[in-house]
Amino acid sequence: MEERKELTIEEIHEGTIGILKKIIELCDMLQVNYYIMYGSLIGAVRHHGFIPWDDDLDIAMLRPEYEKLCSYCETHQAELGHFALMNRRTAKEYPYNISRFCDMRYSMEKKDTIPGAGMGMFVDIYPFDGAGPDAQKAIKKYSKKKYFYQSGLVWAFSKDPWPEKRSKLLAIPKLPFWLYAKARGAQYFLDKLDALQHSYRLEDSTYVACMVWDPQVYPMKKSFFEGYELLEFEGLQVKAPHNYDELLRLMYGNYMQLPPAEARVPTHEYRLYRK
Repeated sequence: MEERKELTIEEIHEGTIGILKKIIELCDMLQVNYYIMYGSLIGAVRHHGFIPWDDDLDIAMLRPEYEKLCSYCETHQAELGHFALMNRRTAKEYPYNISRFCDMRYSMEKKDTIPGAGMGMFVDIYPFDGAGPDAQKAIKKYSKKKYFYQSGLVWAFSKDPWPEKRSKLLAIPKLPFWLYAKARGAQYFLDKLDALQHSYRLEDSTYVACMVWDPQVYPMKKSFFEGYELLEFEGLQVKAPHNYDELLRLMYGNYMQLPPAEARVPTHEYRLYRK
C-alpha cells in the first residue's frame, strides 16, 4: 500500500485559496460581509497573500452574517459539492464553537487529543459578538470565565493530567481539576463558552469580540466591521476590516516587522493529506 504523502505548505496554500474563493462566492450571493483576519490579515498587508510559513487562513464575521452563511450551508449541503461547513450543528464530536469551511477532498490528521471530527482542509470562520460599551469592563467580567471554560475543555480532551508539553491552558497541573473536567465532559465546557455569545447585545455594543473562542476576551471597535477595505491576497481581492492598520497595531504592535527566523514555522497541530 502506497504511503500517504503529507501536503507541503505550498500545496496547503493552493488548496486553501480554493476554499476562500468558494466562501467569497457564497458571501457575495448572500450579500453578507466577511473580513480577512488575524495572521491572514497581516499576510494580506505585509505579503499580499499568506505569511509564507502560515498554514491556515482566518476570516471573521459579525454574528448575524455568520449565522446567515451557516444557515445557508447547513440547508444546502448537497449544492456545496466537495465543500462542507463543519460546526457543532453539522458534525458529530466537532470540538469548537467556531465553524470551519472544509474541502473534503483532503483529510486532516491531528497531533493533539482534540477530535478531528472528519475535517478536511479548512478556513476558520470566527463569529464576532457584542462586547458591550466598555472594553475593559468586558475583559474584567468575562476573561476569567473564558479561561476557566477553555482550560476545562482542553483538560476534558486530554488523556493525561500531566502532559509532557503543557500549553498555557494546561497550567493547572492538578489531578482534581482533570478529574472534574473529565466528569463534566467536553460538551459542558463547549456549551458554557457558546453561551457567552449572549453576554451583550450587538446592537448596543461599541466593541465586539469572538466571545466563544480563546481563553481571553479581546474587544475590538465595532466600527472596524461596519465597512471594509479591499486588499490583494494571492491574486484575489479580499475584504479587510475598516481601518485595518489601526486594528493590527492594537493587536500586534509593529506587525510589519518580521519575527526572528527561528519563529517562522507553522504552529498548528495537524497534518493534511489528499484522500
